[in-house]
Amino acid sequence: MDDEDAREAVRRHLERRGELAQAGPPPTWSLTRHTLVTGRVVRSIESRMERPEKEPGDFGLSDRPVYDVLADYRLDPPRDPSQPTMLRLVKRGSEAVEPCRRCDGGKVGCPECSGRKTVRCDRRIECEVCGGVDSCLNCRSGDSDKDSEAGSEAARPAPVRTEKRLTCAECGERGAACRSCLGRGEVDCLECEGTGRRDCPRCDRAGTVAHDDCEGTGIFTTWIGGTIGRSPDTKPLRWPEHGLSWWARNRARRNGSWRTAVLDGRAGVASVGELDDEAVKGLEPRMAKADGEVALRATLDVLPLVRVDVPLLPHRVLYAHPAPAAHPGATVYGVFAVPSRQRTVQIAAAALGALAVLASLWWFLS
Repeated sequence: MDDEDAREAVRRHLERRGELAQAGPPPTWSLTRHTLVTGRVVRSIESRMERPEKEPGDFGLSDRPVYDVLADYRLDPPRDPSQPTMLRLVKRGSEAVEPCRRCDGGKVGCPECSGRKTVRCDRRIECEVCGGVDSCLNCRSGDSDKDSEAGSEAARPAPVRTEKRLTCAECGERGAACRSCLGRGEVDCLECEGTGRRDCPRCDRAGTVAHDDCEGTGIFTTWIGGTIGRSPDTKPLRWPEHGLSWWARNRARRNGSWRTAVLDGRAGVASVGELDDEAVKGLEPRMAKADGEVALRATLDVLPLVRVDVPLLPHRVLYAHPAPAAHPGATVYGVFAVPSRQRTVQIAAAALGALAVLASLWWFLS
């Protein structure tokens, strides 16, 4: 879009609004060219690290690349700098197998039984049939209140002899005792059979368990490992940084026909035809190679913009720009207007004056 295109677009805009006669001749209008750029630059930043590594057992390393000097290992640039990647390598000749020094063939003493193979157990447990309550209808040997003096013989119910109850082992009363515990309220533990010790549930009487550190293998695989990591670093792009009001940027973003350019590798911003010399000079430092950079991709949205100042219309500033066309290949220019600095100051002063009046009224009425 050249100067004549910009003047013609503004002339038509003012003519549609009926303001062309007030604007004066187009040669008196002042033109200032801008190139608006928004976008982002994505760099792939590489870091390399070498350290000893260890894994339990016979750890497979055959699928990892081998290197001699990590700094000399060649790796192609990533196709997409925005995607993080990680490559793990093995230094040539560094792989070895060493025994685990904290176990015996992958086994350690069982922490549950301390190697004794058995654990303590309650010899007797509460009877599951009577629950320790009413184990005997005569002496109540399993009653929780048997040691208290609260109950009396007169208050106890008379024994009910049934086929389900047997002779009490405690008081000898026939037909009064629980068939399971015989009036005792407890029975021998089935797991230890009343001996007070049972098989260790963790080691199953082995006395040892698999060592967690070496996963029961008794060995470790050791090697010198190299890591090449690539992570994206994204920064926004904006040009110009100053010189355009928020109103102008907002209207241009909504109304303009922006062209998108994608730069891969080290292609300079000068290759984007829509950028003027000032924009190229301002953007080139932002495209400079960073420390550790192995790839770069920049996405630029570009819009040529011409500011048109009409001296006889001092309260507004007009901007001409390429606009979306109804048909592909057609060239259409649009125009939008924003308040001038002078008009903005006037509006702000009027607003402050109105606030001052309201404050005075509030003070007077209060």
